[in-house]
Amino acid sequence: MIANLLNRYIPNLRKLSARELERLEARLSFWVNIALGVMKILAGFYLGILALLADGIHSFADLGTSAVVYISSIFADAPRDEDHPYGHGKALAIGELIMSILLLLVVVEMFKQAIKGFNSEFTISEYYSLIGISVALISVVVKEILAQISMKLGAIANSNLLFLDGVHHRVDALSSLIALVGVIGARYGLSWLDSAMSIAIGLMIAYVGLSNIKSSIDVLMDKDYANVSRAVKEIAKDLNLESYIKKVFTRKYGDNYVIEVQLEPPSDENVGTLKGKVKLLSERIRERLKDVGSVHYTISLCEFRD
Repeated sequence: MIANLLNRYIPNLRKLSARELERLEARLSFWVNIALGVMKILAGFYLGILALLADGIHSFADLGTSAVVYISSIFADAPRDEDHPYGHGKALAIGELIMSILLLLVVVEMFKQAIKGFNSEFTISEYYSLIGISVALISVVVKEILAQISMKLGAIANSNLLFLDGVHHRVDALSSLIALVGVIGARYGLSWLDSAMSIAIGLMIAYVGLSNIKSSIDVLMDKDYANVSRAVKEIAKDLNLESYIKKVFTRKYGDNYVIEVQLEPPSDENVGTLKGKVKLLSERIRERLKDVGSVHYTISLCEFRD
Protein backbone atom coordinates (compact mmCIF):
# COMPACT_ATOMS: atom_id res chain seq x y z
CA MET A 1 0.00 0.00 0.00
CA ILE A 2 2.70 2.49 1.04
CA ALA A 3 4.84 1.55 -1.97
CA ASN A 4 1.90 2.16 -4.32
CA LEU A 5 1.19 5.56 -2.75
CA LEU A 6 4.83 6.62 -3.06
CA ASN A 7 5.05 5.51 -6.69
CA ARG A 8 1.77 7.28 -7.48
CA TYR A 9 2.60 10.65 -5.95
CA ILE A 10 6.37 10.62 -6.61
CA PRO A 11 6.70 9.50 -10.25
CA ASN A 12 10.51 9.78 -10.33
CA LEU A 13 10.98 8.08 -6.96
CA ARG A 14 13.59 5.56 -8.14
CA LYS A 15 15.59 8.27 -9.91
CA LEU A 16 16.06 10.44 -6.82
CA SER A 17 19.36 10.27 -4.96
CA ALA A 18 19.60 9.19 -1.32
CA ARG A 19 20.18 12.78 -0.23
CA GLU A 20 17.11 13.98 -2.16
CA LEU A 21 14.95 11.27 -0.58
CA GLU A 22 16.20 12.25 2.89
CA ARG A 23 15.27 15.88 2.31
CA LEU A 24 11.88 14.85 0.90
CA GLU A 25 11.12 12.79 4.02
CA ALA A 26 12.35 15.58 6.30
CA ARG A 27 10.00 18.13 4.69
CA LEU A 28 7.05 15.75 4.93
CA SER A 29 7.81 14.95 8.60
CA PHE A 30 8.24 18.63 9.41
CA TRP A 31 4.78 19.66 8.21
CA VAL A 32 3.05 16.59 9.62
CA ASN A 33 4.59 17.21 13.06
CA ILE A 34 3.50 20.86 13.00
CA ALA A 35 -0.08 19.87 12.16
CA LEU A 36 -0.22 17.13 14.80
CA GLY A 37 1.50 19.28 17.42
CA VAL A 38 -0.92 22.19 17.00
CA MET A 39 -3.92 19.81 17.04
CA LYS A 40 -2.84 17.99 20.22
CA ILE A 41 -1.71 21.08 22.14
CA LEU A 42 -4.96 22.92 21.39
CA ALA A 43 -6.97 19.85 22.38
CA GLY A 44 -4.88 19.41 25.52
CA PHE A 45 -5.47 23.01 26.62
CA TYR A 46 -9.15 22.98 25.67
CA LEU A 47 -9.90 19.68 27.41
CA GLY A 48 -7.42 20.16 30.27
CA ILE A 49 -5.73 16.82 29.57
CA LEU A 50 -2.02 16.77 30.37
CA ALA A 51 -1.27 13.60 28.41
CA LEU A 52 -2.51 15.17 25.16
CA LEU A 53 -0.60 18.36 25.90
CA ALA A 54 2.58 16.36 26.57
CA ASP A 55 2.11 14.41 23.35
CA GLY A 56 1.69 17.69 21.46
CA ILE A 57 4.95 18.97 22.93
CA HIS A 58 6.53 15.68 21.84
CA SER A 59 5.38 16.34 18.25
CA PHE A 60 6.93 19.82 18.27
CA ALA A 61 10.13 18.37 19.71
CA ASP A 62 10.19 16.07 16.68
CA LEU A 63 10.57 19.13 14.46
CA GLY A 64 14.18 19.11 15.61
CA THR A 65 14.55 15.56 14.33
CA SER A 66 13.21 16.59 10.93
CA ALA A 67 15.60 19.53 10.88
CA VAL A 68 18.52 17.22 11.74
CA VAL A 69 17.63 14.87 8.87
CA TYR A 70 17.37 17.81 6.45
CA ILE A 71 20.57 19.52 7.58
CA SER A 72 22.53 16.26 7.62
CA SER A 73 21.60 15.55 4.02
CA ILE A 74 22.83 19.02 3.01
CA PHE A 75 26.13 18.54 4.84
CA ALA A 76 26.47 15.08 3.31
CA ASP A 77 26.48 16.74 -0.13
CA ALA A 78 29.18 19.22 0.88
CA PRO A 79 32.59 18.07 -0.39
CA ARG A 80 35.65 17.86 1.83
CA ASP A 81 37.79 20.99 1.73
CA GLU A 82 41.20 22.11 2.92
CA ASP A 83 39.91 23.12 6.35
CA HIS A 84 37.69 20.04 6.75
CA PRO A 85 39.56 17.07 5.24
CA TYR A 86 37.14 14.61 6.86
CA GLY A 87 34.00 16.50 5.84
CA HIS A 88 31.41 18.41 7.85
CA GLY A 89 29.54 15.53 9.47
CA LYS A 90 30.33 16.46 13.08
CA ALA A 91 28.11 19.54 12.81
CA LEU A 92 25.23 17.09 12.82
CA ALA A 93 26.38 15.60 16.12
CA ILE A 94 26.61 19.08 17.65
CA GLY A 95 23.06 19.87 16.49
CA GLU A 96 21.75 16.58 17.88
CA LEU A 97 23.45 17.27 21.21
CA ILE A 98 21.88 20.74 21.53
CA MET A 99 18.47 19.42 20.48
CA SER A 100 18.62 16.59 23.00
CA ILE A 101 19.53 18.89 25.89
CA LEU A 102 16.60 21.17 25.03
CA LEU A 103 14.39 18.10 24.87
CA LEU A 104 15.37 17.10 28.42
CA LEU A 105 14.56 20.61 29.68
CA VAL A 106 11.06 20.24 28.20
CA VAL A 107 10.69 16.89 30.01
CA VAL A 108 11.57 18.49 33.35
CA GLU A 109 8.75 21.02 32.89
CA MET A 110 6.35 18.24 31.88
CA PHE A 111 7.18 16.33 35.09
CA LYS A 112 6.52 19.43 37.21
CA GLN A 113 3.06 19.89 35.68
CA ALA A 114 2.27 16.18 35.96
CA ILE A 115 3.17 16.10 39.66
CA LYS A 116 0.85 19.04 40.28
CA GLY A 117 -1.87 17.13 38.41
CA PHE A 118 -1.79 14.30 40.96
CA ASN A 119 -3.25 16.71 43.52
CA SER A 120 -6.24 17.68 41.36
CA GLU A 121 -9.35 15.68 40.53
CA PHE A 122 -11.53 16.20 37.47
CA THR A 123 -13.80 14.38 35.08
CA ILE A 124 -14.43 15.33 31.45
CA SER A 125 -17.75 14.95 29.66
CA GLU A 126 -18.49 12.30 27.07
CA TYR A 127 -18.34 14.97 24.36
CA TYR A 128 -14.88 16.12 25.50
CA SER A 129 -13.66 12.54 25.75
CA LEU A 130 -14.75 11.87 22.16
CA ILE A 131 -12.73 14.87 21.00
CA GLY A 132 -9.67 13.70 22.92
CA ILE A 133 -9.98 10.10 21.73
CA SER A 134 -10.40 11.24 18.12
CA VAL A 135 -7.31 13.47 18.30
CA ALA A 136 -5.20 10.69 19.83
CA LEU A 137 -6.38 8.09 17.28
CA ILE A 138 -5.69 10.44 14.36
CA SER A 139 -2.17 10.93 15.70
CA VAL A 140 -1.60 7.16 16.03
CA VAL A 141 -2.72 6.43 12.47
CA VAL A 142 -0.84 9.34 10.86
CA LYS A 143 2.38 8.58 12.72
CA GLU A 144 2.28 4.90 11.79
CA ILE A 145 1.78 5.80 8.12
CA LEU A 146 4.69 8.24 8.36
CA ALA A 147 6.83 5.52 9.96
CA GLN A 148 6.13 3.15 7.07
CA ILE A 149 6.88 5.88 4.50
CA SER A 150 10.22 6.70 6.17
CA MET A 151 11.25 3.04 6.35
CA LYS A 152 10.26 2.42 2.74
CA LEU A 153 12.24 5.44 1.55
CA GLY A 154 15.12 4.30 3.74
CA ALA A 155 15.10 0.91 1.99
CA ILE A 156 15.07 2.56 -1.44
CA ALA A 157 17.84 5.05 -0.54
CA ASN A 158 19.81 2.55 1.56
CA SER A 159 19.72 5.24 4.27
CA ASN A 160 20.06 4.26 7.91
CA LEU A 161 19.13 7.83 8.83
CA LEU A 162 15.69 7.43 7.24
CA PHE A 163 15.19 4.03 8.85
CA LEU A 164 15.96 5.46 12.29
CA ASP A 165 13.56 8.35 11.67
CA GLY A 166 10.91 5.76 10.80
CA VAL A 167 11.53 4.02 14.12
CA HIS A 168 11.19 7.41 15.82
CA HIS A 169 7.80 7.96 14.16
CA ARG A 170 6.65 4.53 15.39
CA VAL A 171 7.67 5.47 18.95
CA ASP A 172 5.57 8.62 18.51
CA ALA A 173 2.57 6.49 17.56
CA LEU A 174 3.02 4.55 20.80
CA SER A 175 3.25 7.86 22.67
CA SER A 176 -0.14 8.85 21.24
CA LEU A 177 -1.59 5.51 22.38
CA ILE A 178 -0.44 6.33 25.91
CA ALA A 179 -2.10 9.74 25.60
CA LEU A 180 -5.29 7.92 24.59
CA VAL A 181 -5.21 6.02 27.88
CA GLY A 182 -4.95 9.35 29.70
CA VAL A 183 -8.03 10.67 27.90
CA ILE A 184 -10.05 7.57 28.80
CA GLY A 185 -8.92 7.85 32.42
CA ALA A 186 -10.07 11.48 32.58
CA ARG A 187 -13.47 10.47 31.19
CA TYR A 188 -14.10 8.04 34.04
CA GLY A 189 -12.80 10.20 36.87
CA LEU A 190 -9.32 8.64 37.01
CA SER A 191 -7.63 12.03 36.73
CA TRP A 192 -4.41 10.62 38.24
CA LEU A 193 -4.11 8.44 35.15
CA ASP A 194 -3.70 11.58 33.03
CA SER A 195 -0.69 12.68 35.09
CA ALA A 196 0.71 9.14 35.09
CA MET A 197 0.46 8.92 31.30
CA SER A 198 2.06 12.36 30.97
CA ILE A 199 5.02 11.12 33.02
CA ALA A 200 5.19 7.94 30.91
CA ILE A 201 5.40 10.02 27.72
CA GLY A 202 8.01 12.23 29.39
CA LEU A 203 10.12 9.17 30.21
CA MET A 204 9.94 8.06 26.58
CA ILE A 205 11.09 11.50 25.43
CA ALA A 206 13.87 11.49 28.06
CA TYR A 207 15.08 8.08 26.84
CA VAL A 208 15.28 9.38 23.26
CA GLY A 209 17.08 12.52 24.45
CA LEU A 210 19.63 10.64 26.58
CA SER A 211 20.26 8.11 23.79
CA ASN A 212 20.90 10.95 21.33
CA ILE A 213 23.25 12.65 23.80
CA LYS A 214 25.28 9.44 24.15
CA SER A 215 25.49 8.85 20.40
CA SER A 216 26.42 12.50 19.77
CA ILE A 217 29.18 12.42 22.37
CA ASP A 218 30.48 9.15 20.88
CA VAL A 219 30.84 10.88 17.51
CA LEU A 220 32.39 14.06 18.94
CA MET A 221 34.84 12.05 21.06
CA ASP A 222 35.90 9.92 18.05
CA LYS A 223 34.65 6.62 19.42
CA ASP A 224 36.07 3.60 17.61
CA TYR A 225 33.26 1.58 16.00
CA ALA A 226 34.81 -1.82 16.67
CA ASN A 227 32.27 -3.77 14.60
CA VAL A 228 33.29 -1.89 11.45
CA SER A 229 37.00 -2.22 12.28
CA ARG A 230 36.59 -5.98 12.70
CA ALA A 231 34.77 -6.18 9.36
CA VAL A 232 37.70 -4.41 7.66
CA LYS A 233 40.13 -6.95 9.14
CA GLU A 234 37.93 -9.80 7.87
CA ILE A 235 37.95 -8.29 4.37
CA ALA A 236 41.75 -8.00 4.52
CA LYS A 237 41.94 -11.65 5.63
CA ASP A 238 39.87 -12.72 2.62
CA LEU A 239 42.38 -10.92 0.38
CA ASN A 240 45.35 -12.55 2.15
CA LEU A 241 46.36 -9.14 3.49
CA GLU A 242 45.80 -9.92 7.17
CA SER A 243 49.53 -9.79 7.93
CA TYR A 244 49.68 -6.28 6.43
CA ILE A 245 47.17 -4.87 8.93
CA LYS A 246 48.63 -3.47 12.13
CA LYS A 247 45.61 -1.53 13.44
CA VAL A 248 42.22 -0.33 12.21
CA PHE A 249 40.31 2.64 13.67
CA THR A 250 36.81 3.67 12.62
CA ARG A 251 35.26 7.04 13.39
CA LYS A 252 31.91 8.45 12.37
CA TYR A 253 31.22 11.74 10.61
CA GLY A 254 27.51 12.30 10.09
CA ASP A 255 26.11 9.14 8.53
CA ASN A 256 29.46 8.02 7.16
CA TYR A 257 32.35 6.09 8.63
CA VAL A 258 35.94 7.25 8.25
CA ILE A 259 38.24 4.23 8.38
CA GLU A 260 41.92 4.56 9.22
CA VAL A 261 44.14 1.55 8.46
CA GLN A 262 47.69 1.30 9.76
CA LEU A 263 49.68 -0.96 7.43
CA GLU A 264 52.86 -2.83 8.24
CA PRO A 265 53.94 -4.39 4.93
CA PRO A 266 57.07 -6.52 4.45
CA SER A 267 60.25 -4.45 4.23
CA ASP A 268 60.91 -5.62 0.68
CA GLU A 269 57.38 -4.79 -0.58
CA ASN A 270 57.37 -2.84 -3.85
CA VAL A 271 55.52 0.50 -3.51
CA GLY A 272 53.64 0.01 -6.78
CA THR A 273 52.51 -3.48 -5.78
CA LEU A 274 51.47 -2.21 -2.34
CA LYS A 275 49.37 0.58 -3.86
CA GLY A 276 47.59 -2.00 -6.01
CA LYS A 277 46.77 -4.10 -2.94
CA VAL A 278 45.55 -1.01 -1.06
CA LYS A 279 43.31 -0.07 -3.98
CA LEU A 280 41.80 -3.56 -4.07
CA LEU A 281 41.22 -3.50 -0.31
CA SER A 282 39.44 -0.13 -0.59
CA GLU A 283 37.20 -1.45 -3.36
CA ARG A 284 36.21 -4.50 -1.30
CA ILE A 285 35.53 -2.36 1.77
CA ARG A 286 33.15 -0.14 -0.21
CA GLU A 287 31.45 -3.15 -1.77
CA ARG A 288 30.80 -4.97 1.50
CA LEU A 289 30.30 -2.17 4.01
CA LYS A 290 27.61 0.52 3.98
CA ASP A 291 28.06 4.22 4.72
CA VAL A 292 31.84 4.35 4.20
CA GLY A 293 32.88 7.95 3.63
CA SER A 294 36.62 7.51 3.17
CA VAL A 295 39.44 5.07 3.86
CA HIS A 296 42.86 6.34 4.95
CA TYR A 297 46.09 4.34 4.98
CA THR A 298 49.23 5.07 6.97
CA ILE A 299 52.50 3.32 6.17
CA SER A 300 55.45 4.36 8.33
CA LEU A 301 56.01 8.02 7.36
CA CYS A 302 53.98 7.80 4.15
CA GLU A 303 50.25 8.25 3.87
CA PHE A 304 47.91 7.01 1.16
CA ARG A 305 44.37 8.30 1.09
CA ASP A 306 41.49 6.81 -0.91
